[in-house]
Amino acid sequence: TDKGANGVAPLTDSEVVRLRNPKIRPIDADQYAGIGRWRDSFSSAKNKAYMMLSNVDMTGIRKITYEYGSEDRSGEIEMRLESLAGPVIARTYFRPTGGWDNKEIVTHTLDAPLSGRHHVYIVIVNHDKTTEDIVKLWSFEFGR
Repeated sequence: TDKGANGVAPLTDSEVVRLRNPKIRPIDADQYAGIGRWRDSFSSAKNKAYMMLSNVDMTGIRKITYEYGSEDRSGEIEMRLESLAGPVIARTYFRPTGGWDNKEIVTHTLDAPLSGRHHVYIVIVNHDKTTEDIVKLWSFEFGR
């Protein structure tokens, strides 16, 4: 609240900031589609499945790391800003790990640092356009 001035009443404003751990479990996404859910975790995801995190402060973020498992499919994990049709800021390739629970880690370094808050979409893409499950994301982590 300010003190007001020249006949203007004091103005009040507030903002709630939600802090997140930089390592995020997909189940903590604000929205998701195309991914099976089992209790407090996700199962594998299909082509065009996505997760959305709202109002992520991307200031200084330079890389994203994914922990995943894929039985026998390869594909890409796209990171888009603002919408499913928004610009792709990272495209990370993954390969089969031999099983859903056989975890591997891939990291993508962004070309340029970002700033400000954005809605972040993590989109699963398989160019074979299969209708079968493609990948299981265990976690993703934003890094500097």
